[in-house]
Amino acid sequence: MIDFTQKPEFNSRLSEEFLIVLRPLDEQYIYNSEIAEALKKHYGLDNGIDWAHWVYVGRQNIKEDKRLEYRAKMQADGWLLLDEKICEQAIKAKKRIELLGLVTTDWLTTKIQGSYRPIKIEKENGYGYFLIAPRKRNRGYWLGNLVEGGYRDCFCKIR
Repeated sequence: MIDFTQKPEFNSRLSEEFLIVLRPLDEQYIYNSEIAEALKKHYGLDNGIDWAHWVYVGRQNIKEDKRLEYRAKMQADGWLLLDEKICEQAIKAKKRIELLGLVTTDWLTTKIQGSYRPIKIEKENGYGYFLIAPRKRNRGYWLGNLVEGGYRDCFCKIR
C-alpha cells in the first residue's frame, strides 16, 4: 500500500504501482485537477492528501519514461545524442552533422531537421560550438540551446 500522507519530492520516482493507475488517467484527462478527482475516487481517500502534487510528480515520471523510450528507439535506429565530442569529431573530419531535434526559446519551439556544419567559436568564458545552416554564414544554432541540459534530446549523424 502506498503512503499518500508523505508528499513526494519533485524529482523523485514514484512507485510503479501508482504509475500503473496513473498512466490510463494521463491519456484520458488533460488537466491535473481531473486526474486528482479520479484518483480520489479510485483510492477512496480524501482527507489531507495533496492529490495535485502526486499527479504533477507522476506525470513528470510518465513524461520522462516516454523520453527514455524515444531515446532508445532513436539510438537503435543509428542516431547519436548530440554533444561536444560529436561536434569535435565532425570538425576534425570536415564533415556535416545531420540533426533531428527541437530548439526551445521562451515562447516558441521549433523542429530542427537538416544538415549543419559545426564550428568552434571563442567566447568570453572559453569556447562554444555553433551549427551553421546550409548555404548560410551566420544562421544556425548554439549547441547549448539544442541540448538544453538534458530535458530534450537532439539526435545527430555525422555525414
